[in-house]
Amino acid sequence: MDVRVLVNLIEDLLREETEQNINEKLSELINLIEQSRVSSTNNSEGINACVLGINEYCQNSFTNSLTRSYTKIFTSIEGHEYFGDNFAHIVKNIFSENQYNLTGINSILKEIINERSEFITRIKAISENFDALGIEPHYFTTNTYEIGVIIPDKNNLHLSSSIEKQIHNWNFVFK
Repeated sequence: MDVRVLVNLIEDLLREETEQNINEKLSELINLIEQSRVSSTNNSEGINACVLGINEYCQNSFTNSLTRSYTKIFTSIEGHEYFGDNFAHIVKNIFSENQYNLTGINSILKEIINERSEFITRIKAISENFDALGIEPHYFTTNTYEIGVIIPDKNNLHLSSSIEKQIHNWNFVFK
């Protein structure tokens, strides 16, 4: 695992969480559902607006446009469960699978808030430990770019055509 990529990813995840505070939006959603359930009032507009707000955040998340190296690390630390399009899909599934069970929806959302909070706490601790070790995020300037080589996976490594294709692509890029 490339530590530089991990440091940058964690820094970006913490920044996005600070700016968006999704757990607060999930708590607001839980409160609206609970009010609707207890008082039998129709909070559907508020609930829909809250769900749409979470969905919009997820669609605009930087995690939806990560490079391959970042995506691999993002998936390996299981951040994909709490950010971006995958998180929007999880929230959508909660509502579609529990349409008439408001108590069930609330308990699942509370569980997600707890899991998300634990994840954020873990990556904050990692970030603090990186700081203590003097490892800081490093972002490329607008004039510097990173390139990489995609090596065929072990199933295709023995096929010379796959390797030739990758070499041809590199030759094309460098020309």
